[in-house]
Amino acid sequence: MEQNTNSRTVCIAKIGDEFIGYGSLLNNTEYPEFKRVGIPEIHDVWISAEYRGRGFGKRLVQHLEEIAIKENYKQVGIGVGLYKDYGFAQKLYVRMGYIPDGNGVTYKYQPVTPGDSYSVDDDLVIWFTKDL
Repeated sequence: MEQNTNSRTVCIAKIGDEFIGYGSLLNNTEYPEFKRVGIPEIHDVWISAEYRGRGFGKRLVQHLEEIAIKENYKQVGIGVGLYKDYGFAQKLYVRMGYIPDGNGVTYKYQPVTPGDSYSVDDDLVIWFTKDL
């Protein structure tokens, strides 16, 4: 449905016939700070474990950035989880020029409150932006 309304563009990463990953570009992000200023979100980038660290994630993100450029965006955003499973992604995004958006950490897209407790899960995210 989101693809039909142009709110999400999904890209599949393959080597030959082998599926190795996916990612998408959301024109209508749920993250309020990106939504407020019209920044699209690179979302759910995933590369199969045996292919991580070999440049496939970088190529996928670059492809999504190229789509954003073709859609006349001047900036793109991305969120990343805070625990170790996101380590490859955290390092990759920084190496690719993404910088924190300055709004701190969110839980389920909402700013966390100092002193409150949150689960360290996929919903605890820090957000980055990159000029295109």
